Amino acid sequence: MGFRFSSLLGKAIGLSVVLSIVAGTTLSIIAFLQTFELENRSFESASMAELKRISQAATLVGERSDAADAFQRLVEQSVENRPITRLTLERNGKLLASFERPMTLSSRPIIDLLTPRATPFSYGQTLSNQESEYTVNAIFDAHEAFANFATNQWRNARTGFFRVMTVVLIVSLIFYFLFARPIQNILKVLAAPATSPINIPYEQDNQDEIGRLVAALNQAFLQEYERSIENQTLFEALRGAPDPFWVFDAESGDPIFVNTAACEALEIPEEVLLKQKLWDLANTGNRENYSRVLSEAKQKGITKILREVTTPSGIDKTFEVSVRYIVLNDQGIAVLFARDVGEREALLARTSASERFKAVAEMAGAIAHDLNNKLMVTAGHLEILKDRLRLPAPSIDTGLPSIEKAESAVASAAESVDQLLIFSGRKVLQREKTDLRQTLVDLEPLLKRRVQPPITFEMTLGPLESTFDVDRQLLSSSLIHLVENAVEAMNHGGDLSVTLTEAVIDEPHPTINSVIAPGAYGHIQVKDTGAGISDAHRGKIFEPF
Repeated sequence: MGFRFSSLLGKAIGLSVVLSIVAGTTLSIIAFLQTFELENRSFESASMAELKRISQAATLVGERSDAADAFQRLVEQSVENRPITRLTLERNGKLLASFERPMTLSSRPIIDLLTPRATPFSYGQTLSNQESEYTVNAIFDAHEAFANFATNQWRNARTGFFRVMTVVLIVSLIFYFLFARPIQNILKVLAAPATSPINIPYEQDNQDEIGRLVAALNQAFLQEYERSIENQTLFEALRGAPDPFWVFDAESGDPIFVNTAACEALEIPEEVLLKQKLWDLANTGNRENYSRVLSEAKQKGITKILREVTTPSGIDKTFEVSVRYIVLNDQGIAVLFARDVGEREALLARTSASERFKAVAEMAGAIAHDLNNKLMVTAGHLEILKDRLRLPAPSIDTGLPSIEKAESAVASAAESVDQLLIFSGRKVLQREKTDLRQTLVDLEPLLKRRVQPPITFEMTLGPLESTFDVDRQLLSSSLIHLVENAVEAMNHGGDLSVTLTEAVIDEPHPTINSVIAPGAYGHIQVKDTGAGISDAHRGKIFEPF
C-alpha cells in the first residue's frame, strides 16, 4: 500500500507540474496574441499616416516646375530608414515615381504565421480645388516592421519561462519536504510486520533539511531585495547628478533614461526629451556622425566629443560629451555624460584672471629690474656721447656707436613694456591678413644669424591655400625668442628646424583655457634636439618674464 501511495503521489506531483507549465504557456500565448494585435493596429495606423503625409507632400510638389525630379526625390526620401520595400506614387492612375529594394534575408517564422511578410497599403487623396487624385501604394516588410517587437517578446518569453520554472521548482521542493516525505515515513512504519512495535521516530534530519531550504530561500529573497534597493539608490543618484546624463539604445538611438540636469541644461521637459533621437539633440547632429562616434566608443570603450546645442530660449551651449558603450542583457547601450564647456570656460577665465593679477604683481619687480638695467645702459651711452661732444673737435663717427647702443636699449625696453601690456590685456593685437609663408621667408635671414655651428638650421615651408589673421611684429618677435632659447639649450650642438604647414580643424577643439573654432589655421613648429623643458617650468612657458 505504501509503494502504491508513493507512486500515486509522485505521479500527482508530476501531473501538477505539467499542468502548471501548460497553463502558463497557454496564458503566455494568449497575452502574446493580444499584444501583437495592439502592435499590428499601431503599425497599420502609423503606416496610413505615413502614406497620407507622402500624398499631401505630393500635392505640394506637383505645383513646382521640376515636379518629375521632385516626385522621385520624395519617394526615395520616404523609403529611407523605413521598412518599405516598394513605394509608388500615381496621379489619376498614371505612375509618377517609384522605388523598390529587395527584402533582407531574415527568418521570423512566428511573424510569418501571424501576418504576411509583404504587407500592402494604399492611400488616395483627391483635392477639392483640382481634378487630380494622388494615390500612394506601399509594401511594408513585416520582418523589419516588427523586428523590435519580436526581439522584446522573445526576451520576455525567456524571462517568463525561467521565472515559472523557478516557482515550480520551489513549490515542488516545499511540498516534498513538508508533506510528501513525512507521509512516506508514516506509511513505512504502518507497513512494518505486526510483531514490530509501532514507533514513529522523530527525524531531526528532516527538520535540518527544511531549515536549510527555508534559510536558502530567505537568503535568496534577501539578496534580491537588497539588489533592488541598490538599483533604486543608483537611479536616484544618477537622476540627481549635477551633470547631464543619458542612457540610449545604441542601435535605434531611442532614449531609455535621462536625469534632471539634462532636462535643465537643454531646457526641455523630461517627457519631451525621452521622445527625441540622440542625433537630433545637437545643432549639427546626424545619424552618420552618431554611428562614427558609436564605433569609436565600441573600439576604445569610451570617447569624447564636443557638440553645440541651441536651447528653446535661444542660448547657444557647447557640451563636452563622454560616450561609453556597454552591453546589458544582450542589448547595446550608449551611456552619455555631458559637461557644459561654457561654464568651465567661465570658471577658467576667472581663475586665469586671478592668476594673471598674481603674475603681474610678481612681474613688477622683474620688470622694474629689467627696465632699470636698460635705462642705465641708455643713460651711460648718452653720458659717453655728451663727453665726446665736449671734445675740441667732436666727430659724429665717434658718437655713433653710443647712439646705436642707446637706441637698441630703448627699443628693448619698449618691447618689454609691449609684452606687459599684451599680457595684462591693455594692448590690442594688430592683426591683419598675412601671408605666413612670405613672412617666414623674410624672417629666415634673421633666424639664421642667431644660429652658429655646430648647430644646424633648417626651415621647411609647406603650401598654404589661405592667408591668416596675425600680428606680424609679435609673431616675428616670438619666433626670434624661440630660436634664441633653443640655441641656448644646445651648448654642444644639435639640430634646429622651423616648419610651416596648414591645419584644418573640422570640429571645436578644446585647449587649456579656450576652445578653437573649426576652420583653417597656420601651424608653425619649432623643433630642437636640446634638453627640453622641465616639468617644473612647462606650466610657465606662456609667462612673459
